Amino acid sequence: MSCAEPFSPSRVFDLLPYQQINFPKADAFAYKVGGVWKKFSTNESIEIIDKLAWGLHRQAVRSGDRVASVSDNNRPEWNFLDNAVLSLGAIHVPIYPNIAPEEYEFILKDVRTVASSNCQAVIDQRDICV
Repeated sequence: MSCAEPFSPSRVFDLLPYQQINFPKADAFAYKVGGVWKKFSTNESIEIIDKLAWGLHRQAVRSGDRVASVSDNNRPEWNFLDNAVLSLGAIHVPIYPNIAPEEYEFILKDVRTVASSNCQAVIDQRDICV
């Protein structure tokens, strides 16, 4: 896509590329870790999402597949994983971390997930570990 062409986001995962073209930010995502802000730029966020999507694709995640994730709180990594899953045409199945083990079992069997992730493990020192 050329920057000269008009671009209007029509899908959730189009928002960051649109932001990168029109309003790049040094802190597109941020959260506090031990009282210190950890920030992800628009460009860095797109790179992380692309790497996650490639990793999921290499694990044979395809359009229509379901990918479950568990996140302990509202983290940028959840957004990265969500965008990566959606960009493949797959379905993201977020699961609350505080449910009983039998609820996990039911959900994972019911939705027939092909992959799962703990969002806390998605990024470790900003290295992708899918």
